[in-house]
Amino acid sequence: MVACDQKVDPNTELAKQYLNKKGYSIVSYKGNNSYTLYRHTLINDISTWAVQSANPDKYIGKDIIEEIFIVKNHPLSTIYSSQEGFTDQVQVNVLVNHRKVIGGTSVPIGKGLQGESLSAPPYSLEGKLPGEILRKKYSEWYREWLEKYSDY
Repeated sequence: MVACDQKVDPNTELAKQYLNKKGYSIVSYKGNNSYTLYRHTLINDISTWAVQSANPDKYIGKDIIEEIFIVKNHPLSTIYSSQEGFTDQVQVNVLVNHRKVIGGTSVPIGKGLQGESLSAPPYSLEGKLPGEILRKKYSEWYREWLEKYSDY
């Protein structure tokens, strides 16, 4: 009998291990997106970077892989458990650079035909809002973000 030689993507495995260590139960893997982070695109990524503790400047010009999973046992499962239409599942997008998890986002999943996210902004990977992540008021951070990245 010959064993199948299936190549496992190391970024996917890293993201899975990260989520498992957080205590999240992986329901499914949705794939990944790969992109190069450019300074001029950061103006469009405000909601993602507002919930990251990492500074995007150190990743400008570098490849980012976004590993996408559906999980259970996430903090948003508790927060949204009483909301009508919530499935108890959360989509998490794990951001990886050079085989290191640098952050990510999470959104609750609704009971739509396609498992659509509920009407909510992205939270951090741990289910936190910008005010819980940023070291300053969101309005101040937002103004600084616009000043820094809207010059293109």
